[in-house]
Amino acid sequence: IITEAASAGISLHCDRRELRPGAPPPRPRRMVCLELPWAADKAVQQLGRVHRSNQLRPPAFVCIVTDLAGEARFVSAVTRRLRNLGAMTKGDRHAGLGTDGDSFGFGRMDLMSGPYGPAAMEKLFSDIVQRSTTVEVPLQCKNNSWIKFAEEAERQLTLQKVTALTNMTVSKTRGAEDLKRFLNRLLGTKCNLQRGAVDMLAAHVARLEDVDRKDGNLDRGVVSLNTHSRWGRLRSVEEIEAEKLPGCDLVLRKLRLDRGLPWEDAVKLLQEAPLDDDESQGFYMRALERSAPEPVLVIRRRRISSIPTYVLHFPHVGPSTLLDGST
Repeated sequence: IITEAASAGISLHCDRRELRPGAPPPRPRRMVCLELPWAADKAVQQLGRVHRSNQLRPPAFVCIVTDLAGEARFVSAVTRRLRNLGAMTKGDRHAGLGTDGDSFGFGRMDLMSGPYGPAAMEKLFSDIVQRSTTVEVPLQCKNNSWIKFAEEAERQLTLQKVTALTNMTVSKTRGAEDLKRFLNRLLGTKCNLQRGAVDMLAAHVARLEDVDRKDGNLDRGVVSLNTHSRWGRLRSVEEIEAEKLPGCDLVLRKLRLDRGLPWEDAVKLLQEAPLDDDESQGFYMRALERSAPEPVLVIRRRRISSIPTYVLHFPHVGPSTLLDGST
């Protein structure tokens, strides 16, 4: 059990140095987060207790949250800050965490990170006032009918002085602030209304994203084509062909990626490697199911340990300590 007082300074990761001859390897770590800290940097500190350098296996994180709007608002802020910090989502290519803002499976609860939240809130206000909607009605609304839910939502939101509900307009320049204020005011309503409102907001966000995706206007920011080094360490990128697509301002570019390790460089790595007492480093042939065997260069790591550890150099991907998913 880790509290805020013990969120820094201790190492609880699956340490490679715990390997012992004849003993089972250290177990993979799984952290269950019962309550996220209010500050993203403190969250990084706590999550980093089981995710550190020299780890044998990447950790898994499980965050226990409810579907109430209060936690949705809080989780949105923390996940947005975690993405901006980039500390736990972009540092290690074997971290097991994504870079799409949904690393912990918060999904629809993250309403503050994207540009569609204010527009979805405006559509929600329109649905409540007009007693009709174009998105799928959540389960909380189906039980009591959508009209009754909309009437109760209008009554409670009016008591919470949500002024945008009567105007049904959201400021374009202060849309994020209006959404933040609405989610804060939503905390004063009943639980069923909070759940239903968040579900409706998420449904409208998904609808707006689908529309922009079909029209080719979905902006996901700068997207790396080599996320998590899926193509290994690239030596060079060559543009083979550029074709302008008809009816739009898009260009289809075909690239040739050189991610290989030249034979000369592999021989040089082996010659410059320190001596291996077990005489296990060298070139091997790796059997593949659907193609011819490929050569693999095995080099012992430059680290003092009771159990030898080797780095595998493949022809077309970056070096790794894993062979077919196993160390």
